[in-house]
Amino acid sequence: MPFSCIPFFACNRQIDVLDRRQCNLQSVPNDIDRNARTLEEAYLDCNHIKDLEKPLFRCRKLKTLSLSENEIIRVPTDIANLICLEELNLKGNDVSDLPEEIKECTQLKILDLSSNPITRLPPTITLLTSMTHLGLNDISLTQMPLDIGHLRNLRSLEVRENLLRTIPPSISQLTHLQRLDLGHNELDDLPSEIGLLSNLQELYVDQNDLEALPESIVQCRSLQQLDVSENKLMVLPDDIGDLEQLNDLTVSHNCLQVLPTSIGHLKKLAILKVDRNAITQLTPAVGSCTALSELYLTENLLTEVPTSLGNLKALRTLNLDKNQLKEIPSTIGGCISLSVLSLRDNLLEQLPLEVGRLENLRVLDVCNNRLNFLPFTINVLFNLQALWLSESQSQAMLKLQTDQDPRTGIKVLTCYLLPQSSSHPEERAPPNRSFVGGPKVHFGSDLEETREDEEVQEAVGVFSRQDTPHPKPHSHAPKFKKQSIDGHIIHHDDDSPSNPPVLTLSSSRKRNSDDSSPHTTSPVGASAATAGANAPRSALKHPSVSSPASSPSDDQNVERIMERERRSTMTSPCGAETLKIEIRRDANGGLGLSIAGGLESTPYKNDDSGLFVSKLAEGGPAQLAGLKVGDKLLRVNNTDVLNVRHQVAVASMQDAKDVVELTVLREPNEPIPLSSYVASPNQSLDVSFMSETADSSSSTKETISTAIRRDFDGSPGFSVAGGKGASTGDPIVISYLTPGGAAERDGKLRVGDRVLSINGTNMRGARHDQAVALLT
Repeated sequence: MPFSCIPFFACNRQIDVLDRRQCNLQSVPNDIDRNARTLEEAYLDCNHIKDLEKPLFRCRKLKTLSLSENEIIRVPTDIANLICLEELNLKGNDVSDLPEEIKECTQLKILDLSSNPITRLPPTITLLTSMTHLGLNDISLTQMPLDIGHLRNLRSLEVRENLLRTIPPSISQLTHLQRLDLGHNELDDLPSEIGLLSNLQELYVDQNDLEALPESIVQCRSLQQLDVSENKLMVLPDDIGDLEQLNDLTVSHNCLQVLPTSIGHLKKLAILKVDRNAITQLTPAVGSCTALSELYLTENLLTEVPTSLGNLKALRTLNLDKNQLKEIPSTIGGCISLSVLSLRDNLLEQLPLEVGRLENLRVLDVCNNRLNFLPFTINVLFNLQALWLSESQSQAMLKLQTDQDPRTGIKVLTCYLLPQSSSHPEERAPPNRSFVGGPKVHFGSDLEETREDEEVQEAVGVFSRQDTPHPKPHSHAPKFKKQSIDGHIIHHDDDSPSNPPVLTLSSSRKRNSDDSSPHTTSPVGASAATAGANAPRSALKHPSVSSPASSPSDDQNVERIMERERRSTMTSPCGAETLKIEIRRDANGGLGLSIAGGLESTPYKNDDSGLFVSKLAEGGPAQLAGLKVGDKLLRVNNTDVLNVRHQVAVASMQDAKDVVELTVLREPNEPIPLSSYVASPNQSLDVSFMSETADSSSSTKETISTAIRRDFDGSPGFSVAGGKGASTGDPIVISYLTPGGAAERDGKLRVGDRVLSINGTNMRGARHDQAVALLT
């Protein structure tokens, strides 16, 4: 029969650990005194304790006392009573002095006095020979104890963010020291005795005034991490390669011009940071650091990099930003583990085909270079997640088109951000010609781009934006913003045939009965929309700034459109109001409106991420129902669209049947944003729900046929936009005429003309890329 013990007296409750962190304590709790005989660990961090009362020092068995982040001003001499104390943490208080009686705590191993206004340490502190960790960061210390070497068991010494100018030579006696942090001081040099620290593994002397490192430092054969960044170093020790255990070397922000060739002996080196120096030539020996996984050479004066970089099979990150590189060696393809390759702000005119061998590449940054095109082999980089060609690029990936290098005849890739002929600071203003909304392909010469850049000062920083190109499986990701295809093809070859080919076009133009000059009445501000969650990723809307180089008739067209809209939205009631408007689709299923904005899109107005009516077709269903440009969408039928992505509202409108009920918020006397017709550089997505035939009843059409002889550079002298790939049913339209180009000289084509056929090929229902192929 089992028996259980039932005590007649209550068991004596003993507490050896007390944790009162973040308890808003104003003083030492009474629990300390009640358990003074048994307490071994007390954690009172992050409170408001100002005084240390005597009961605390009756805890004769106390081993750990943590008082960090309080308001303690003084440490009483009673600290000497804690003879068993092994760890004392006073970090982040207001202690200005430490009593000499601290020497009685002979078992003390860890002492942290960081972030206190202590300017002087008691001389008795060096008698604590059991000490293994001493933290003296940020205490305004001007001098270390001269006999610091007496702390022979010290393994970690942190003296960061002080006012030290010298280090006592006795530091060489700390033979067990493994971590030494002297960063952010005022050191002019290091003692030569530092080489005697045979067990030193981490040395941090960043943010000082060092002009050289002692040669003896190479005797610290156990050194694994060395940080000498933000100093005035002109050279590194010639024998730095003797530090065979080194795996992390940071020499950033110095005055180095070369790296010693012995660096190739560092077979365990994994991270090398040499950014912000004056390196003019990188030693080929760096290719012998076979364990290197990260190499940073940003902001140097490199004009080339050695071919030996191809030996770095383990390299994952290579940053060569802000140098003067004109080419990258083809051996770069040997860096098979490379995940991030950043070549921003250089003078690169082309990338080697071997880039296609970087099968693990995820990020390729070539912003602000002089690239004319990208190698065709980028198509096989199936893991590529970000391709940066411009600083103003809003999406990580771009839609690329296949082209042909006119000089070599090989296949290349291009897009609307190429070539980068205006990539450097003094000439970074991008071309100021772009079709308002929707995809486009441009045909023009470099000379024309340069001329427009000089004329348009306001265009600085305005870039066209586009979507994810390769690999193709990525083009069906569920987070797309618009469905469109965007190309930018510019011909540069001067070796054109003497008789340029003739391009035959048939186009239709809408003409107002009260205006003899033709103008476009297609949705100028309307661009392609995604038809569903599984639609291909699309380009962002091009920045729409009217080109000063465009013909006077183009400017008049835009002015007419804007004037009509201003007349249609002259007045409204005082005070914002909520309206419900029913819109019945026209015979072609159109609503006669465009919307812009939404979550994850550039705001249409100020910082409001809502959805707004950006354009109305004159005489269309939406305008006849009373909708106005600038109305903010609240609901579409029964779907709340106040804080949703662009695609949600698009899907709701497309799913609706004959009648769509919109709940909108209208603010009175609100000026119509220019982006209604001419998109700003930050224009958000703009989706059109207009029918192709949603024109004013006073409009008529005329069909024009013309044959255009290409310019000697192969350009037909105009840009096209739209197409089935951009939005369902959108026509191919002429979006830009090159000043002085073939099309303008011909005199028949106008901006906004719809292209019906090219060389006999019907363009009705054609995709944008198909039109591009016929024009190129």
